[in-house]
Amino acid sequence: MRKMFFISFCFLLMNTACGNEGSTTVANSADTRETAVTDSINEAAFWKIIDQSRSAAGNSYPRQITALASILGGFSAEQISGFDDRFKDMLAVSYDGSLWAAATVINGGCSDDCFDYFREYLIAQGKVRFYATLKDPDASVSWIASESQVNWEGLRGVAASVYKKKTGKSLPDSYQPAMKLKGRVPDEDAAIMKYPKLAKKFLGF
Repeated sequence: MRKMFFISFCFLLMNTACGNEGSTTVANSADTRETAVTDSINEAAFWKIIDQSRSAAGNSYPRQITALASILGGFSAEQISGFDDRFKDMLAVSYDGSLWAAATVINGGCSDDCFDYFREYLIAQGKVRFYATLKDPDASVSWIASESQVNWEGLRGVAASVYKKKTGKSLPDSYQPAMKLKGRVPDEDAAIMKYPKLAKKFLGF
C-alpha cells in the first residue's frame, strides 16, 4: 500500500513539474511576442522619432540629419530597419502629382530625383506639416524652402548608414511599398496657376 502511494506521489510531482515547465515556456513565448511588438516601428513611433530629431536640431534640416543618425544609433538593427520601412511608406504616400507640381513651382522645375529629395525634406518637417502639405501645398508657403535655400537631400540615407555601421551589413531591402504616382504632373504653367502663393514667393508671380 505504501509502495503504491509512493509511486502515485512521484507521478503527481512529475506532472506538476512538467506543467510548470509548460507554463514557463508559454510565459516566455508571451514575453518574446511582447518584445517583438515593442521593438517594431509603427507610423506613430516613426513620427515621434522625426520630431525628436527635428527638435534636437533646433529645426535646422542639415543638423537634423546628424541628430537622426544619433537617435537611430541607439536602436536595434530591427528597429532601424523598421524605421526605414516606415520612411518608404511615407515616400509612397507622398508620391503625388499635385505635390510634384508644387515642388516644380518651389524649385523652378523638379526632376524625378529632385522630387524624391523634396519628399525627404517634407517628411523631416513632421507629421502635421507633411499631411497638411499633401492636402494643400499652397498652405506651406510660410515655412517651406527651395532646394537652393536648403539642400533637400540627406534624410533618406541615414537609416542605411547607421545600420551599416551597427551591423556591418547593408540594410534589408525586402520591403517595398507600391510606388505609383497619384494623378499626374501638371505642366509648369498649370502648376503656377494651381499654387499662386508658392508662385508669388518663389517665382515672383
